[in-house]
Amino acid sequence: DYNLRHSLSSLKSSEYENLELLAARGAARLDQLTTDTQRVTSQVASDNDIATFTAAAPEDRAPLHELAWQAIANVHDSNPDYSSVLLLDRQGKCLLSTNPRNLGKSYAFRDYYQIAVQGKNYISNWIVGSTTGRPGVFFSSPVRSRPRPGTKNPTGKIVAGEIVGVMVIKLDSKAIETVLRSLRNQAHTAAFLIDRNGIILSHPDQRWLYHSLVPLTAQTQKQLDVKTEFDRDRIDSLNLPSLAAGLGRTSDPERASYRSPFTSEPEIVGLAPLASHRWWLAISEPEA
Repeated sequence: DYNLRHSLSSLKSSEYENLELLAARGAARLDQLTTDTQRVTSQVASDNDIATFTAAAPEDRAPLHELAWQAIANVHDSNPDYSSVLLLDRQGKCLLSTNPRNLGKSYAFRDYYQIAVQGKNYISNWIVGSTTGRPGVFFSSPVRSRPRPGTKNPTGKIVAGEIVGVMVIKLDSKAIETVLRSLRNQAHTAAFLIDRNGIILSHPDQRWLYHSLVPLTAQTQKQLDVKTEFDRDRIDSLNLPSLAAGLGRTSDPERASYRSPFTSEPEIVGLAPLASHRWWLAISEPEA
């Protein structure tokens, strides 16, 4: 009986390690995906044709339109995971987009505009697009005008250009889901993504989607724009406090277990935080 218990304990510990390693590898791949997409966003934001077009007065943009349009079209066509590429002006109005339905609309209410227009790169939370209805992650970078020749600050250096707009790339959720599917090393494992508020962003079982692990606090509910981010009226809870606790532990943070809210079977899970975002990647399997 002792040997059996010891063997089962050893097997369970070994399986936890396997799940943790798999989750860590998956998190590293997602980090690389987000880092690459942010780099591309910054590069196209600094394109000379983009900067010149955005900085020009509205009545002077017509002859500059084709070159700017080609710059964003090339980026969009280079990667099928980019569902749309948008150029916003200083007020958040869409000047150019690979999705014609975006043109002329204001995105000044979006965080990806509000942060980038302050001069910072930004990676959004999971957002269900108001135009496409498809979930994705938005990456944004400020577009700056080119320094005017001869303009210098007191130190004698050329003054950096002012912010004249915002470049946005939407990474389709399919790119992230492809990584998650590849992590299913066995038929009974499930890979899923949890955001900073404990909300399930992606899961092979659709019943889990856009549910929180535990009921959201009043403060979190106040800060969240559920309709804008998830196209939902509310976020219901799965009531999984043991899994939620695994995200916040300082000792053995990667190990957790829970009972499935749909099968009632106990599950063990390996967890890994992403370095590029306040998300967790989870790999789970039935304890049996």
